Amino acid sequence: MIIYGWKSSTLLIENPAELTCTNCNTQGSINIAVLGKYAHIFWIPLFPIGRTGASVCAHCKQNLDMGSMPFEYKEAYERIKPSAKRPARHYFGLGLFVLIIGAGLYLDKTNKTENKKFLNAPMAGDVYEVENQKGNYTKMKLLAVGKDTVEIVFHQYYVNKISGLHKLDDMDFDTTVYLIPRSSLLEMDKKGDIVDIERDK
Repeated sequence: MIIYGWKSSTLLIENPAELTCTNCNTQGSINIAVLGKYAHIFWIPLFPIGRTGASVCAHCKQNLDMGSMPFEYKEAYERIKPSAKRPARHYFGLGLFVLIIGAGLYLDKTNKTENKKFLNAPMAGDVYEVENQKGNYTKMKLLAVGKDTVEIVFHQYYVNKISGLHKLDDMDFDTTVYLIPRSSLLEMDKKGDIVDIERDK
């Protein structure tokens, strides 16, 4: 079960000396709090979603939310609100999201650089994850690499999603061997037919 919603934490509390409690008439006993609201999942803060206020009388303990506070309490709240700073943890989810996106972009760039290196210097044993004209995905293996040509075999099976390529067993390549120009590999990459290249380190 996914537990999500919003919570709030106290950002700032001030005690305006001019305020009088509307319940017990004690002057200077009202504490005005600025609360920072944030979305969470499993109680982990994701991102801020606004602010609200509350008041409590130190003498009679009367507690009022923003909707119940009298005008003078709200006026005091608006005065102190700009001084309330959010803690960094309220932005934890946003920071994590940015970090994941950044890591993904870095890995993608690194992978593309490595693939370019493999394309320019193909080796026997390289396995290409490729997309065919029907939008299905399979694997293609280089059996031998000559000066101008390469010998390849295709996997016997196709999958309809990139995520399914890892399910294709390396033992299930077809026995039919094709001889193609090495330049065809670069053409396939230019058209976007090559998804990834695997090479045993």
